[in-house]
Amino acid sequence: MARIACVLVPHLDVQALERGDPELAGAPLVVCEGRDVVDLSPAARALGLRAGMTIFQARAAAPDAVYRARSPELVRSAEAALVDLGHSFSPRVEAAPGAVAVDVSDLGRLFDSDAQIGNALFVGARKLGLAVRVGIAGDKTTARIAARAGDVTVVPPGREPPFLAPLPVELLEPSPETLATLQRWGVHTIGELEALPAGGVAVRLGAEGAHMARVARGQADT
Repeated sequence: MARIACVLVPHLDVQALERGDPELAGAPLVVCEGRDVVDLSPAARALGLRAGMTIFQARAAAPDAVYRARSPELVRSAEAALVDLGHSFSPRVEAAPGAVAVDVSDLGRLFDSDAQIGNALFVGARKLGLAVRVGIAGDKTTARIAARAGDVTVVPPGREPPFLAPLPVELLEPSPETLATLQRWGVHTIGELEALPAGGVAVRLGAEGAHMARVARGQADT
């Protein structure tokens, strides 16, 4: 029985800079790339700043915030540490930007439960200077969605569709155009999407809609 853990690093650009300079931890940190704000720490978001602002707008609104350029080198270092963490649990690790998917199917001999595996990954990442979220499910797509739901979230085997059903459809990361269409249809949860005729969703929303419908049914990676 397949069990996949997704270890996700929220606000990777912020965390990479804080990992490189611990004195930045807790500061109202604004990460910029060129003239654009691309990421913010919780303290910066509390000041009303948001990604997508220009650096000039941000400085006008919060001149005392801490402004730093995005560091691709520090991001790569953080992602490499995440991959190493995954490999300390399993030889089967798949990297994605700001996340890893770890095949934990064979760890029953070492851990009593999926929750123990998730907690071990969570604590291991903390030791590397990364605050992560961990989701465990039968497929990597549901595991990634589960990781967005809380610190450690375990989806019981075979319960992917019921777990997904009440969650907001935004967690499927639809394009803005697709999200606007779903909202016009009155579709706000993944379960409401799953209830639509799959063929109609594919016709109206194309390949993206067909993929989202498979995710809603817990069949994205089958």
